[in-house]
Amino acid sequence: GSNRLRRNNFTLEPSLFLIVFGWSLTSAVFTNQLVYQTCVDVYHYNETTCKCLGTKNSSNITKEIETEVQPYVANIIMAKQLIEILIGTIMCLRLGPWSDLHGRKPILIVVYLGTLLQFGVITSILVFSSKIQIDPWWYVISAFPMAISGGNTALTTVVFSYISDITEKENRALRNGITQGVILISVLLGSISSGYLNDWKSPTFVFALATFCVFLGLIHIILFLTETISDHSRVERCTDLFMPKLYQDMIHTAVKKRPNLDRVIVWLILAAVGLASFCTEGSMTLFYLFVREKFEWTIENYTAYLSVNMTFSAIGSIIALVGLKKLFKVNDTILTIFGYLSTMGQSLIAAMASTTWHMYVSVFVGGIKNISYVTCRSILTNIGPEADIGESLSYIISVLNKIFHFKGKINALISAFESLFQLMGSPAFTQLYKATLKTYPGAFNLLSVLIFFIDALLLVIVYAIQAITISAPPYTAINESI
Repeated sequence: GSNRLRRNNFTLEPSLFLIVFGWSLTSAVFTNQLVYQTCVDVYHYNETTCKCLGTKNSSNITKEIETEVQPYVANIIMAKQLIEILIGTIMCLRLGPWSDLHGRKPILIVVYLGTLLQFGVITSILVFSSKIQIDPWWYVISAFPMAISGGNTALTTVVFSYISDITEKENRALRNGITQGVILISVLLGSISSGYLNDWKSPTFVFALATFCVFLGLIHIILFLTETISDHSRVERCTDLFMPKLYQDMIHTAVKKRPNLDRVIVWLILAAVGLASFCTEGSMTLFYLFVREKFEWTIENYTAYLSVNMTFSAIGSIIALVGLKKLFKVNDTILTIFGYLSTMGQSLIAAMASTTWHMYVSVFVGGIKNISYVTCRSILTNIGPEADIGESLSYIISVLNKIFHFKGKINALISAFESLFQLMGSPAFTQLYKATLKTYPGAFNLLSVLIFFIDALLLVIVYAIQAITISAPPYTAINESI
């Protein structure tokens, strides 16, 4: 019962750390390997020259080769992303609500198995590629097990649904803060160590290590994680996975009539979140290629920047939430606008940057960008007049509580909506990057500027609606009757 759940209250974090560490460890290394293998196996340059790509030993010749091979690499990354997003979104739409009925643990096991298979496939291809020439398009195969498992979207959905199950309402936000801290630490450690491990050993070693980490995480879940949902028969579980009602319940949450134009606000927020995902997914995977091309960064340079960016934005967002909310009584909608403007500023500086220190200035400007992620979901899960929170710590806890007190249906709906926009963002940004690579590789950042400006405008409309309806009858929260 509840006592057993409390005793196992922190059994999720070790396995979560291991899988996120594995993903972070391999991300830049995978792109780096694609560039190298494309150089050798597709364009048939000699290995010595190709090994200089993305290193401190680059020259004018290697810079020309880099520009030549990057469009090919961008296409591979885009194809892999599209498979993971498309299939992953479909699976997440089913798996999130299914987990509400039949349990979180089976979904977590499936996600870890999918990641384990993906890393295993990539490691195998790396082993063979060291002996024979293999077209890097073969790496796209690795996307299927990850996509079928639901991938990162399913993991995020189920992890925070699981936390909702095992914690009392008053402790939930603190518990989610700890989980978010574990994720941040694992991302930082994985990112920082990836370049050094790659130089010290090889990409094969990095992926083998990541595979081992995910395997340990899987074993930990199987042996130590306590299920939180009462069991059903295996036949009923499998049948329910394909029930149309799972979709109907989620869609009803977003489209049902609400007073005070709340339904309009719901869709404006969903549009803003979707557009933000369009940019984030589209630009994130291209960013490493961009800084290689523009500034000739190594993996170490990139991961150092990434670590500073993540740390500064996390700290900046917390300070902004405390300062702006407590001192100036700024509401969630205005905070969201500030967050989007901060992201817009960071993208604008990145687009105009001509040297490395400009990129670090952009990190400073984008220091509060993450508050939009927090406050958008706060508005979405509790539409209506803002409560007088009082103390700053209480405010942060209440906001986190609103975000993570999702069950599977609403969690899956938001994640899937983001994924649908990501599906469009990946090819759009990839095609733009390829078209402008030789003349203006940072052009895709200008598209991000435009999108986040639109996001800010959408939130201005939300603020106007809230101001008009502030004295209207009581509202209906989106998480009501889910």
